[in-house]
Amino acid sequence: MERRPLCWISVFLVMLLLASLACNVGGQTEPTATAPPPDPTATPPPSPSPSPLPPPTAVPTATPLPESVAVSSLEDVRSATIQIVAEGSFVDPQVGLQLNVAGHGSGFIIDESGIAVTNNHVVTGAALLRVWVGGESTPRNARVLGVSECSDLAVIDIEGDEYPFLEWYEGEIRAGLDVYAAGYPLGDPEYTLTRGIVSKESADGESDWASVDAVIEHDATINPGSSGGPLVTVDGRVVGLNYSSSPGYNQYYAIARDEAKGIIEQLQAGHDVTSIGVNGTAVNEEGLSGIWVSSVESGSPADRAGIVGGDIITMIEGLVLATDGTMSSYCDILRSHHADDMLRIEVLRYDTEEVLEGYLNGDELTHSFSFAQELREEVGGDEAGPATSYAEYVEVTDDTGAIVMQVPVEWSDIDGSVWEDGGQTVGVGIVASSDLDDFHESYSTPGVIFLAAEGLAQAGDSAELLDFFDFSDDCWYEGRFDYEDALYDGFYDFYSGCGGGDTVMIVLVAMPADRSFATVLAMQAVTDADLDATDRILDTFVVVGDLPDAGDWWQPDDEGVATASLTVLNSTNQSIWYIYISPSSSESWGDDWLGDSVLVAAESMTFSVPEGTYDLKALDPDDNVVAESYDVFISGNMEWTILPEDAEDATLTVHNATTGSIWYVYISPSTSDSWGDDWLGDSVLLAGESMEFSVPEGTYDLKALDPDDNVVAERYDLFISGDMEWTLYLDDAEDDYVTLTLINNSGQHICYVRISESTDSSWGDDWLLADTIPAGTSYSFYVPAGKSDDLQAKDCGDVVVSVEYEVDLSEDTDWTVSAAPPPEGYAPLTFEASWSTWPVGEGGEWIIGFDIQAQGGDGQYTYQVLDRVYYTSSFEFVYGCQADFTGDIVVRSGDGQVSMITQHIPVPTGCD
Repeated sequence: MERRPLCWISVFLVMLLLASLACNVGGQTEPTATAPPPDPTATPPPSPSPSPLPPPTAVPTATPLPESVAVSSLEDVRSATIQIVAEGSFVDPQVGLQLNVAGHGSGFIIDESGIAVTNNHVVTGAALLRVWVGGESTPRNARVLGVSECSDLAVIDIEGDEYPFLEWYEGEIRAGLDVYAAGYPLGDPEYTLTRGIVSKESADGESDWASVDAVIEHDATINPGSSGGPLVTVDGRVVGLNYSSSPGYNQYYAIARDEAKGIIEQLQAGHDVTSIGVNGTAVNEEGLSGIWVSSVESGSPADRAGIVGGDIITMIEGLVLATDGTMSSYCDILRSHHADDMLRIEVLRYDTEEVLEGYLNGDELTHSFSFAQELREEVGGDEAGPATSYAEYVEVTDDTGAIVMQVPVEWSDIDGSVWEDGGQTVGVGIVASSDLDDFHESYSTPGVIFLAAEGLAQAGDSAELLDFFDFSDDCWYEGRFDYEDALYDGFYDFYSGCGGGDTVMIVLVAMPADRSFATVLAMQAVTDADLDATDRILDTFVVVGDLPDAGDWWQPDDEGVATASLTVLNSTNQSIWYIYISPSSSESWGDDWLGDSVLVAAESMTFSVPEGTYDLKALDPDDNVVAESYDVFISGNMEWTILPEDAEDATLTVHNATTGSIWYVYISPSTSDSWGDDWLGDSVLLAGESMEFSVPEGTYDLKALDPDDNVVAERYDLFISGDMEWTLYLDDAEDDYVTLTLINNSGQHICYVRISESTDSSWGDDWLLADTIPAGTSYSFYVPAGKSDDLQAKDCGDVVVSVEYEVDLSEDTDWTVSAAPPPEGYAPLTFEASWSTWPVGEGGEWIIGFDIQAQGGDGQYTYQVLDRVYYTSSFEFVYGCQADFTGDIVVRSGDGQVSMITQHIPVPTGCD
């Protein structure tokens, strides 16, 4: 059957007041060839190959160790330098799986208890470690405490104690400094020491196995097996760790002291740093890039995700890795997230050519969808096609350079013209095929159309747009399916038997999370090879440039359709991750209206929708339905309050402990912009009486007023569940109550206050409930008079800030909570921070946790601060005047999302 199948674009654009792209294209784009996929035999260099172990000796006797002492001479460096043999199974990219092989490296002891430092690539993924200390003939066992893949550092604990150890060099590391490289190169059991000078103080540390910010370049020869050994001065002080070499240029590199020290301290405490638990190498050959995994640490995030040796990690969070042949992009991602953040990951299982997708700290890897795998039986074989697969692909772009994809090199008939309607540019497009004329006229020639426009996103959601593309007259409609990749989500329709033959059509409409534009892909597959090409197109299609301004071309003729607003109020105690607002006439839910946002508990969000009748659905992070409502007519300004489906009624008992009557009580969801109705109605809550109210479990604001509409008491963001009480007091309360005013001068927020009689054996309940006392403010409590009470205040990390015992509360009392005085020899440092890059939610605050380590300029002290506060405009901590400081600042939002930056704090002004 002959027809013009791809003129469906004309029909679609007429319905949207547009013209056809497929029938109005001109010009041709020359594709640029890319390298073919890698040959399995031409993969990255292997991990260190096995070397002979030190020869066994008959009933070896350990050399007696000297008394515990810090090494102070070059001669004694030997006693604290170790040889490490790491045994295990590794997957070599050239050889394949190697069972029970041994890799060799060096290291050095930094603490008399046997704590030693080496390189990550020496130890990660090994089943066991054997360590020879100071040339001993008998090995000792060791265990890994912590590793950093990106900094190529590891800390191990050697059995035993009272070891000689090395200390860090305290002077400036300048070019010309005499240095010595110690270690056990080439698996030789004999200790080696070579001499040189520092030739460059700070060199580029990017490599295919790590990403180190600062390395020292020197000319003291190091060879394989010296990795992890110390680079020392003439008095045996450590300048850095042996890292890598360029022997052809007589250039050798060590991880610099200042780069290593802070990380080593974290590793020694048992915390991995910028690591997911792989022994990996960056590869970038023949169009494939990623992180080759030689081995995986048991129990690590990589292991829990299902990554195994021989995998190639190709993408994390949608970013293609190792495109420059280094670990830089991989490590930048890890440094931008917390160790427990959930990260989307894509893996190529090289030996089976499977593409797997999953999450670190989330769902395990599963097979990525492949049209070639799923639909191969639908096409009619390869009689009409070139082969079972296309051997080579090229990258093509439109004439403006805004969109890109890869297509088979055989699809060389390409049109990248702009998308126009009546002379107005409304979008961009690429059409590619082996024969564009035949592609447009029949179902016998494969090809693809890729369109992108901002206006499409304004015209409707993905499901609504997809409804305009209908091939059911010429094909069997097989159904509509969800689509999601690292960049876009939407829906696709699948058609088979097109034109009475075996051709299949796949039509996809997808948008980015911010719904700023829409993409359309129409792919026509005639053979199995075309299905493979469809997979490649879906893996590579992307909008990379600015799309043209489409003006108002997408606006419908009917300008009279009113716009309504729907405010969604989350009165649950959990976050809402997905909200669907779909016309009731639609057969599918369409796109998630929240996109990348999360509607946290006790907050609201407003959406603008055309006036009409809609179905509403809200889901939690696990796709469980929290609430749904059907056939809701939305006009004007409307609210939808979300409560859990299984929400139980709670009881709030209001006690009037004032001297007057309460005439109005308001209990309103915290997400609401108004107080709503008076819950007392015609009733009055008399002095000394109580009244119960039954409310759905949720977060509320409370307000009580006297007969003259004066506010008696109010509470905000109180989560009500079960049976709760609220006691009201007036400023002129009866004589048996007094006012206790907490004045918060501690420099941090107070989140918990307990006021208990001194005779009580426990602290009792928190008097603040959901309230907080910000730094620099005060808060008043009405407490029974004439008793001796104990007072306790805690910060938002549940850390005690102040305790007062046997306080006489016979009259109104001020309780001042002050900051702890600085330690002797320290001066206060106020650090003003600009957080304009952190999107603080409207009306909300962020919780900021600090774990800052400071080393004095004289090297004589270390001072640690651990605190949690609510960020306002500045924070104050105590540090010495002699040092600069660098620390990790952890930002945790109210919905639990975590980000981290490393902040440098200079020497405070005013210091000598």
